Amino acid sequence: ESKTPLHIELEKGSTFFGDPRRMYPMQSNPRGYALIINNQEFVHPKMYPFRKGAQVHSENLDKLFTQMGFKVMSYMNMKRNQTLKKLIEFSEIIDSQMGDMMVVCVMSHGTEHGKIVSSDGLVIDTEVDILRRFNNDYCPEMKGKPKFFIIQACRGDEQDCGILPSPKGDVTDAIASRGPGSRPQSMIMG
Repeated sequence: ESKTPLHIELEKGSTFFGDPRRMYPMQSNPRGYALIINNQEFVHPKMYPFRKGAQVHSENLDKLFTQMGFKVMSYMNMKRNQTLKKLIEFSEIIDSQMGDMMVVCVMSHGTEHGKIVSSDGLVIDTEVDILRRFNNDYCPEMKGKPKFFIIQACRGDEQDCGILPSPKGDVTDAIASRGPGSRPQSMIMG
């Protein structure tokens, strides 16, 4: 587990890998807004231990989204009420400012049923308190624009032991593409 931020240096692409008419426009300056909430320290450390190395994840995301042209707002160790207030403020900012996209990253401990733990040990419902805050009713100016959510949190106490590597090497059950450079087509619903 590295505690050193990655050295992130983006290079602007020059080739489209698809039909530009099917892509979201990304021309605004700033490109959009990114909110990062990282809970690393909790009021009940026996129940929710210190998230060692979590600061590195925040720093890496901040650097990445800044280089991608986003205005980044980053917060650490937010209590439940503070978190809800920041989410509301952020939804109002993105709805009133020009931007082609928004990003919300929440990193914390989590519990079952899509709950995230705030630094004061209270829970935040991912669906109700986060995702719905950015729907077309709350953010009509973001209608038809991409909304990207990163939730880094456990979803309960059950361990995921993973799988053993295949003796055949890198094996997948994915469907083969239709030729060099082709990708499966996806529908953009707006």
